[in-house]
Amino acid sequence: MSIRAEARLHFECDVHLLGATAIDRFLRPVCYQDLPDTLLPDALKQSNLRVDGGWSTAK
Repeated sequence: MSIRAEARLHFECDVHLLGATAIDRFLRPVCYQDLPDTLLPDALKQSNLRVDGGWSTAK
C-alpha cells in the first residue's frame, strides 16, 4: 500500500466538524448580567433562588 493510500485511509472517518449544528460547539451563553427576569431560563429566575439550602423569593 502506498503512503498516499495509507494517508487517505487514516483521514476517512464518520465524524465531521461541519454541519447544521457545528456552530453549537463554539457558542455558549457566558453572562446573564442585567437580563430581564422574563428572558432568563426558569432555573436562573430571581423567583427561583435557593439560598443556604432553602428556597428564597425575590424582594
